[in-house]
Amino acid sequence: MESAVIVIMVLVSFNFILKTSFLRIRETMTLAIISLLLVAFSWPLAIEQSRTLIADLLNNQQLMFDTAILLSIDIALQLLFCFSMVGVMAGEVMSAKQKMVHIVLALFPGFAVFMVMFSLLVWTIFALPGYDFQLVAWGLSAFVAVAIPLLSYAAKWLLPEQDVRLELLFMGNIATAILCIVATVNGRTAVAGNNSVDWQSLLFVGALILSGAFIGFIIRFIKQQRQKD
Repeated sequence: MESAVIVIMVLVSFNFILKTSFLRIRETMTLAIISLLLVAFSWPLAIEQSRTLIADLLNNQQLMFDTAILLSIDIALQLLFCFSMVGVMAGEVMSAKQKMVHIVLALFPGFAVFMVMFSLLVWTIFALPGYDFQLVAWGLSAFVAVAIPLLSYAAKWLLPEQDVRLELLFMGNIATAILCIVATVNGRTAVAGNNSVDWQSLLFVGALILSGAFIGFIIRFIKQQRQKD
C-alpha cells in the first residue's frame, strides 16, 4: 500500500509540473506563491500527525476509497484540459464560453498536488526532529516555491515540443488512475481466486488506452499537417 501511494504521489507531482509548462510565467509564479502559503501555514496540522496515525489511515479502506474519488475528479479535470489543449494547439476557433472553461482548467492545479505537499511537510518534520516546526515549514515552503518555476522551465527545456508534453501529461494521468484502482483494492485481493472477469473494469481500462492512442494520433496528425504547410 505504501509503495503504491508513494508512486501515486510522484506521478501527481510529475503531472503538476508538466501542466505548469503550458502556463505563462505569471500564472506559474501565482501557483508557486499559493503553494508556499499552503505549506508554510499548515505546520500546526502537520505536527499533529504521527507514524502510527498515518499507518492507520493507509489501512483504512473507506478513507482510501474517498481519496480515490477525489483523485478521480482531479484526473478527469486534467484529462479535460488535455482535450481542450488539443483544440488550442490545432488553432480551432473557440467561443467565449470555451475559452473561459479552458482558462479555468489550465489554472486549476488539482487537489492532489496540495495533498502531496502536505505529506512532504509531514515527512520533513519527521526527518528533522529537534528543529523548530515553523522554521522547517517555512524552509520547505521556500524550497517548493522556487522548485515549481524551475522544474516547469526544465520541462520546457527538456521537452520543447508541446505535443510531446501534452501526450506525457495525458498518459501520466492515465497511469495515476490505474494506480488509484490498485491502491484502493489493495488488501482486498487476498481471497480465494476465481475465473470470473470484471468486464466493466476491463472495458474501462481498454477505453482509457484507446483514448490515449486516439489523442496521440490526433496530435501527430496535426503536427504533420503543420509541417506540410
